[in-house]
Amino acid sequence: MRLINDPKTSSQSKEPMNLALVPFYSLFCAVGFSTFIFSPLAVILAHRRLPDFWPKVVSLAGAVLALILFDAPVPSVLVSFVLGLFVADGIQKQVPVWKLMVRSGILIAAIGLIGLLSYTATLNQSNPWSVWVTFIEKVLEQARKSPLASGDWNWETTKELLLYQGPFYFISGNLLSVWLSLGLSAHLGWAPESDIYSSKNLRKLQLPRLLGPVIMLCWAGSVFLPTPAKYFASGVVNCGLVFLSFQGFLVLSALMEPKKWAKGVRMGIYLGFILVGFYALVGLGLISPGILTKRRVQSEVLEESI
Repeated sequence: MRLINDPKTSSQSKEPMNLALVPFYSLFCAVGFSTFIFSPLAVILAHRRLPDFWPKVVSLAGAVLALILFDAPVPSVLVSFVLGLFVADGIQKQVPVWKLMVRSGILIAAIGLIGLLSYTATLNQSNPWSVWVTFIEKVLEQARKSPLASGDWNWETTKELLLYQGPFYFISGNLLSVWLSLGLSAHLGWAPESDIYSSKNLRKLQLPRLLGPVIMLCWAGSVFLPTPAKYFASGVVNCGLVFLSFQGFLVLSALMEPKKWAKGVRMGIYLGFILVGFYALVGLGLISPGILTKRRVQSEVLEESI
């Protein structure tokens, strides 16, 4: 009854429960938790397709399988499991897209902070910052031993970047994982057209118009800050640029939609931009108000002429 009467809950029909599906969804979740980049994707599908409590069951089973079969790191699986359930529940409740992304960022930051505090406690230390510094130093020590390490690499600058921007890389990377999972699930047609997470409705999204200029001003201003404040400010700006790249994805999708290209072709274009065109996506996000406004006017004129 709640699925019918609650407008904030996705009304997509569920598959009749078949226990034979449990191993499939569990393994799919395990692969997602092990690869990280698409970790929420399998959990989203399970919530879209399975009834009642079964999405949680297969997600938990997938986390266990990721640890046993794929030898995935426990912290990575834990983050992926919690984040995947949070995002999938938000989709089912039809939480507005940008609100879900912001909440996901807050959750990721909280998980990272709790993880650092827990790790500090296990070492019987009282200063989380010193533990973080020690952790970064160990990571760089391992990197120096790599045969790929360059002799003229500026390790001190790298250390400062990781110390002050590392947390923002963690947040941005997980947000990118969430966004790619949302986009791919929409691209594959997992959501009905009425769903706010369908391709049709995602293309209508637009960030606040002033966000792009504000981020660019902050980026320009961070250049004049002293170290380490400069690195910290740059980390904040990088999170903003990630959101602009999300808007760039939507603009790219809107530009390709009238061409009616095959899904495989569009997928290849998306992949190319992800691998080598991140700042091109940021640029599309910056100019998105003009592009989307023009397309909206053209659409209205076309509808009036018909």
